[in-house]
Amino acid sequence: MTDFHQRLRQLRTARKLTQTRMAELLEVSPRVYTRWDNGDATPLFGTVVRIANILDVSLDELAGRKEAGDGAAIHNPELHRLYQKVDQLSD
Repeated sequence: MTDFHQRLRQLRTARKLTQTRMAELLEVSPRVYTRWDNGDATPLFGTVVRIANILDVSLDELAGRKEAGDGAAIHNPELHRLYQKVDQLSD
């Protein structure tokens, strides 16, 4: 099992997101996010849940307890969020 920060970096780069963009999506300073990405600090559980949602992975995948899927088909987070809402539309 990999360390959280290694898994975080791996999943972030697989989705072509920069540290700065992740910080923006999480509404934290880039400096704080960089500390998480480098393993100098660990985010609170609520933030970990938000990270998993942004990266579209389960908490087990983010923690390295389960292999990550093939990755998000849509790399733009806003477009991906809208795509997920399609299932909620009536036929």
